[in-house]
Amino acid sequence: MQNRRRYLRVVVERDVVLRHQGRLIPAKIFNMSQGGVFMVADSGDVSSDLPVEVIFDIDGQRRDVSFTGRIKHLERWESESKFGVEFTSVFSKGQGIIQEFLSLPNSSPSCE
Repeated sequence: MQNRRRYLRVVVERDVVLRHQGRLIPAKIFNMSQGGVFMVADSGDVSSDLPVEVIFDIDGQRRDVSFTGRIKHLERWESESKFGVEFTSVFSKGQGIIQEFLSLPNSSPSCE
């Protein structure tokens, strides 16, 4: 089967805060690319195709990095949601920090 992804994924496990529909929801990023992230939220009340802000620490130096995006590919259960977030703020400061992080040698590409 052919991989249709535009960007290579980097396995990155980080706890994050998701700001969605006026609420703050604990979540976790599992992988990241130049186009977005795959994550799981501790809530079944997440809606597809809506704007979202994700806030997290990349490391001790780069803290409270945030980016905006849209929720895509949503799989929802009662107490959990798995979904992709497609970046929409490609020229933001947070997006620049993420791009810099993804280009570091310690970020290993994955075909997930």
